[in-house]
Amino acid sequence: MLLLSGLFLAILFSFGCAQRVEKKTDETKETKPSKKEGGDKKVFVLKSSGLKDGKRMPPKYANKGVSGGENLSPPFEWKNIPEDTKSFALAMVDHHPVAKEFVHWLVINIPASVNSIEEGASGAGKVPPGSRELNTDYGVPKYGGPRPPAGTGNHPYETTIYALNVESLELSQNVSLDQFLAALEGKVLAKSSLTSMFSQ
Repeated sequence: MLLLSGLFLAILFSFGCAQRVEKKTDETKETKPSKKEGGDKKVFVLKSSGLKDGKRMPPKYANKGVSGGENLSPPFEWKNIPEDTKSFALAMVDHHPVAKEFVHWLVINIPASVNSIEEGASGAGKVPPGSRELNTDYGVPKYGGPRPPAGTGNHPYETTIYALNVESLELSQNVSLDQFLAALEGKVLAKSSLTSMFSQ
């Protein structure tokens, strides 16, 4: 009789432990964060079908004074646009020490409804309607391709797209890079850059 009672108590004890383990497991499942939490946020990004980030720029995008240069403005597209974007601005700058922040392209007031600029658009009347091209360090309001001094090695040409919370920027045609960047302060919702290399 005592043996049966002991056996019965052992069964009850095992059953209780199993319930507690199961309950704890269920609680763990409920409180465990989903892998998807925070992973669905899309990042504003600049891309180009003609340029690869960190790679050499094809000669056709270089200045006509360079072998193979056609001075074609590269194609760009941007994705995952911030919700409150009212316009875009684009800049291409050579950050090599010899170049001293040489500006190769400045475009402002690109409409919020636009998400790309086609190849060869600059100087051909194909920049998005409503946008403005400002003077580069070549002194003209259009794209000016790379023409780095020979023997100075690879130059990094960084193109940046800025998503802005204003519909337009009031800037003079011959604005400096510092003035351009100052005008963006407090207006940038997001930005994305792509850097291509070139040398001769």
